[in-house]
Amino acid sequence: RPFPLDEADTHISRLRSWGYTTYRLLFTWEAVEHAGPGIYDEEYLQYLVTTIRKCHEHGISVFLDCHQDVWSRFTGGDGAPAWTLERVGFDLTKLNDSDAAYLTRPE
Repeated sequence: RPFPLDEADTHISRLRSWGYTTYRLLFTWEAVEHAGPGIYDEEYLQYLVTTIRKCHEHGISVFLDCHQDVWSRFTGGDGAPAWTLERVGFDLTKLNDSDAAYLTRPE
């Protein structure tokens, strides 16, 4: 999350004072559906909705970016949740050993 909601007005008003009129709000599939297929993180979704509403209150339009690079953080990027790899047969504990991808963040 880019900032705690209790700090949103401070950050968003600062952006507006600098002349920003559009905010690119990046989120990933993993952030929304990390626990499994069809199990949505309602708290995170509400965070996004509240952030969008606060931006509109300050006259800032929001561009939602459902971001993904190199499929998943488990394959060296970000985006898809781990369960998508497990669902097609990947053993995440052996992914590094396969040399198919290198994790750039410690687990």
